[in-house]
Amino acid sequence: MARMRALSLLLLLLSAVSAFAQPVYQIDAPAGWTMTTKPDGRTGASTTRLSNGAIVLDATFYPDKENRFDTKEKMEALMRASFGHLLEGAAQKEMTFTFTETADGLMGHTAFTDAKWVGREIPKDEWRHATAGVRRWPGMFVHFTILSNDLDSAEYKQALDVVKSGIREK
Repeated sequence: MARMRALSLLLLLLSAVSAFAQPVYQIDAPAGWTMTTKPDGRTGASTTRLSNGAIVLDATFYPDKENRFDTKEKMEALMRASFGHLLEGAAQKEMTFTFTETADGLMGHTAFTDAKWVGREIPKDEWRHATAGVRRWPGMFVHFTILSNDLDSAEYKQALDVVKSGIREK
């Protein structure tokens, strides 16, 4: 519990300074996807949303000059602290992490299935799955969420690929 509080405080601190230390980044949006970027007036962090109608990808960027999340263990602790609340409405009872090496760092994520949509038809503008994760590279990390109805679809895999290899500093 103390570790979660410490990570939460660290995340809050990183959010507070992000308005002053935010590097410029570029996202390669797939053809046909819309992209909007909005700063969070409360934290100063910048969130970019990509969507194609079947998928929504939100990516929020934070500076990490000290590279505090430079190992799988540290990233997993950050994800448990940041995304643990998603288990409350999920069919899963625990988080299972997938880690992927990127060209300049590491990406980790976990998927949640909304318990209320298991075995049921999903209304428009609702999502069966939420994938939450972190990608880090020297001096920066990004929290991301992918909302989808099919974890095996080409669009879902494309969204994961955008996070893995389509985000970089300018």
